Amino acid sequence: MKQGDGAAMPMNAEKLAAMVESSGDAIIAMNVDGTISSWNPAATSLYGYSAKEAVGCNIAILELPEHPGEIEAELQEVQREKRSRHYDRYRRRKDGSQVFVSLTLSPILDRQNTLIGLSSIGRDAEELVQKRTKELMQAIRALQVEIAERRRAEEALTQSEEMLRFAALAADIGIWHYDLLTRDLVWSDRCKELFGYPHDFQMTYEAFLDAVAEEDRQRVDQAVQRALQDKSVYAVELRVMLQDGQVRWVMSKGHAFYDSQGKPLRMDGIALDITQTKMTEAALLRAKEEWESTFNSVPDLIAILDEKCRIVRVNEAMAQRVHINPDGCVGLFCYQVLHGENAPPHFCPHGQSLMDNMQHIAEVYDPHLTGTFLVSTTPLVAADGKSIGTVHVARDITERKRAEEEIARLNADLGTHIAELEERNQELDAFNRMISHDLRQPLNIMSLAGQHIEMLCSSDNPECRQSVQTLEQAVLRMNAMIETLLSFSRSTHGDLLRQDLDISEMVQVILAELYLAEPVRRIRTVIEEGVMVNADTRLLRTALENLLGNAWKYTGGREEGYIEFGMRKGEGEPVYFIKDNGMGFDMADADKLFVPFQRLAGADAFKGSGIGLATVEKIIKRHGGRIWAEGEPDKGATFCFTLES
Repeated sequence: MKQGDGAAMPMNAEKLAAMVESSGDAIIAMNVDGTISSWNPAATSLYGYSAKEAVGCNIAILELPEHPGEIEAELQEVQREKRSRHYDRYRRRKDGSQVFVSLTLSPILDRQNTLIGLSSIGRDAEELVQKRTKELMQAIRALQVEIAERRRAEEALTQSEEMLRFAALAADIGIWHYDLLTRDLVWSDRCKELFGYPHDFQMTYEAFLDAVAEEDRQRVDQAVQRALQDKSVYAVELRVMLQDGQVRWVMSKGHAFYDSQGKPLRMDGIALDITQTKMTEAALLRAKEEWESTFNSVPDLIAILDEKCRIVRVNEAMAQRVHINPDGCVGLFCYQVLHGENAPPHFCPHGQSLMDNMQHIAEVYDPHLTGTFLVSTTPLVAADGKSIGTVHVARDITERKRAEEEIARLNADLGTHIAELEERNQELDAFNRMISHDLRQPLNIMSLAGQHIEMLCSSDNPECRQSVQTLEQAVLRMNAMIETLLSFSRSTHGDLLRQDLDISEMVQVILAELYLAEPVRRIRTVIEEGVMVNADTRLLRTALENLLGNAWKYTGGREEGYIEFGMRKGEGEPVYFIKDNGMGFDMADADKLFVPFQRLAGADAFKGSGIGLATVEKIIKRHGGRIWAEGEPDKGATFCFTLES
């Protein structure tokens, strides 16, 4: 009996060896360290190495250079767990090419459960994918035939057309096959690309859901289960979250196949990138919303009319004006809604735009809408050139017309006032001439009479001579007052004769004249050189004489006076200034400086008419500039002005 058992063992070993040799799967046995101990013909066919070349080498000869240590890790995993593991991997053939292999790595244990080696059973997975794809295409064709034969409902027809289109666009569409019995999920390369997986990734239903955006995941899973339960087409739009953070929109569609008892066997379908379509839809939606918002936010009354004057659409402003909601206006005749008429009014340009396909504009007073409107009608033209309606825009210009009428009335009043002012200016000129001629002549006579009286007065009569001197001083003051009034008048009348001037030189001349008139004064002057302006020589000199004269006058109480002229940069224009260390003034009184005949507190101790600064202001304003003053009591003053270039 024992001898019989012993004789049976070699037979079983031979039988096992024959099975290994004839197997279509690549079967490899190896030692614990990975050294190959057996190699069947299928392994030679799959990997290119002969048994003689492979036996004795380490299994790592099949490892891809870009994945170092991958096989060693797999061997250690099986050794550690002492159970079989399945892997889908790329392996390197003898010629250096790659092959995608579905393999099972198993431990070889003795009777004491001690690991004595490992075995690897591999199969070309690319052939499996091709086989599954072929089966899928056969299934699709069978489905197309089935749908074409049935054609008993619109839904079946739609499904048939979709499947035909899927087959026609297979080069750009991802195809998937889901075996519901084995839970195997086979995806084409294009399908994996759409979901962000590499071509060698082993797909599972869970990996499919993981790639879906979290917000869509439950909805997608429910759509699959509902399609299986209701035996309906699975169709869903979903978002895929890519590793770089981008979002891709995918349309996934599928159809399930059932056995005779109605149990689902498998589901075949496609995946299509619809990102651009979704972006276009979103852009169109945004554009529509923006157009709607713009259309309804325009304050003008807008109506789109057909060729029969029926309202196609109105904006919010139009609807509010006629007290009908926008949808309620559709289909009504515009002349009834807008004008309260039974026919188009003669003043509406709608008919003209329909006839000549041109825009027309009319100003219309409509008693029904109680207002004046600027109405424009723009034709809407079909592809054949025929007018199919107009865009009717009415702008309420009632308030503008009232404003225009008010402006016209004000202009008329202004013209009257200008004429009156011109007449008064002429009277003022005449008055000035009268002052110049009629008042000066009596003053000249008084001056001559005073000189004659002085000659008649005896040398021993001092009272007589004092009276004559008082009379002469009064005559001189009156002459100065007349000259001041004439200067003020000239500053506001006559044409400006502008020319380029060296204002620095003009300041030097005026200060020299003041010094000659009062040589005993101690005055330190600082004048910036080369300051050029474009101005009327006569008027500008008058202004500078007043400003520099004031500076000279009000520094009279100082042991040493200080007067400075210069220019500094202002806001977009140069600012000219005259600064002194005189008596100054309180800024609270600054608004009185340029008022005629107004003199500030403390100025009575100095000679003056109170009209000099008013004259300066008139001259500066005539040159398009402005003047202001800065000062502090007993700390001097600075007068600043600008001139229009």
